[in-house]
Amino acid sequence: MIYLEESYRGKGFGRQAIQFWEHEMRGLGYQMIMTSTQVDEGAQHFYRKIGYKDRGSLFLDNTPFEQPQEMLMLKIFK
Repeated sequence: MIYLEESYRGKGFGRQAIQFWEHEMRGLGYQMIMTSTQVDEGAQHFYRKIGYKDRGSLFLDNTPFEQPQEMLMLKIFK
């Protein structure tokens, strides 16, 4: 899980962290990566800006672990 304190957001640190992770995954031979974020969080907009596509969701309603819908997002390396 990657989480930046509010005061560090919008300064490029998140983008640098994700780019580092993507570089590592490519180096290990992965052709596709997946992340997720809750629909009530702003991270979905960040991920879309850097090339991730919405590909599904997970609902944990009516369980002891109830939370907002979890969005699944993918990025395919070219």
